Amino acid sequence: MAGGTVHIVGAGLAGLAAAVGLVGTGREVVVHELAPQAGGRCRSYFEPALGLTIDNGNHLLLSANHAALSFLTTIGSEDKLAVDDAAFAFADLATGERWVLRPNDGLVPWWIFSRRPCPWHSRD
Repeated sequence: MAGGTVHIVGAGLAGLAAAVGLVGTGREVVVHELAPQAGGRCRSYFEPALGLTIDNGNHLLLSANHAALSFLTTIGSEDKLAVDDAAFAFADLATGERWVLRPNDGLVPWWIFSRRPCPWHSRD
């Protein structure tokens, strides 16, 4: 069906991706968002009470996620992607133990083949 208006509720990553995908279909696309900015939970903000910048939501994009990488290309943002070493912080609230999971770079997850008891994490 050509023409007509599509209303998208939410300007998080899924809503924005849907809007971008619909733009070339001949329909009018209207995105509705409650928050003062787009991006949903994938954003950072400064918390004055703590004096810290808080990362809210998941900012991880794996290189195998071709759909997400294609979306970045479509919106002209592939050169804005910051590439960091992957590190995932964990905490056991019952014991107070903390550790960081650091997978290796590359397509093959070599760290899962290690004979060490916990090859994939380091204690920080």
